[in-house]
Amino acid sequence: MRSGMYALFIGSFFVINPVCNAYTFSDDFESYTVGESPSFEWTQKICSWTVGNDGDTNYISNSSSYSDCSISYGNDYGVVWKNNSYGIDQYLEVDAYFDLGGSIDDQDAQLRLRTGENPNGLQPFWDTGYIGQFEPNKLGIYDASPNSGAELVAEWQFAPGASPFNATGWYTLGFGVSGTGAGTKLQLSVDGTVYINATYNAPSALDNGYIGLGRLIRYDNATGYSSLNAVPVPGAAGLLLLGSGLIGLIGFRNSKAGRGLLSRESVHAPERRKRADLFVI
Repeated sequence: MRSGMYALFIGSFFVINPVCNAYTFSDDFESYTVGESPSFEWTQKICSWTVGNDGDTNYISNSSSYSDCSISYGNDYGVVWKNNSYGIDQYLEVDAYFDLGGSIDDQDAQLRLRTGENPNGLQPFWDTGYIGQFEPNKLGIYDASPNSGAELVAEWQFAPGASPFNATGWYTLGFGVSGTGAGTKLQLSVDGTVYINATYNAPSALDNGYIGLGRLIRYDNATGYSSLNAVPVPGAAGLLLLGSGLIGLIGFRNSKAGRGLLSRESVHAPERRKRADLFVI
């Protein structure tokens, strides 16, 4: 069984002022029928997204074929947005299933923050906004400004044998953004370990947008935070929680049984215990 605490946080450089207009969500996709599009909670922007089941619990993935997407760039990379998530300071945490024996599309996840429409861009299926890309050998944050490709903001290359993606199974991915302009802060994490903390001089076109998911990989247990007027405040080193009480940013994720031959707990138990130690209420 996978059961534990979660906290929506965005790293060591700030906390979110709890006195703000905030939107939080949590979706384990169990309320959907297998094969159904999660249209009342998510908006499909590119390709078709449906709910699947791995024999244990539900998940969401891009279910399109290349012809369904009608994209001429050689890949059927889908995009789905979370309804009502439009905002500035944002955090997304989601589980993704990495099949290390599968194709490259089974080992590549993209989380999106402040994403928006980019129908006339060089690669419109990227939309605009920030992309957090997760691969077994590296992590990257990209600026997908309008009418351009994705520009690398920061990257983390794993040393041989040091990648957290060390077995086929579910991994918890985190992506956060706060601030605008020269004060934009970005963070990327895997299983609660932060690998990228970056400060970026961002264009005004990326000041706000939606939370989203991309590519073909399976996603589950999505939790997120989006604020329209949160104010970044300097914080001490270490992972800082985003307030409490009114906006309820600390909670318990729903228990889910381990999946397949390698459950989430069996693959990542050490990381989860380390992470849970940080979240003492």
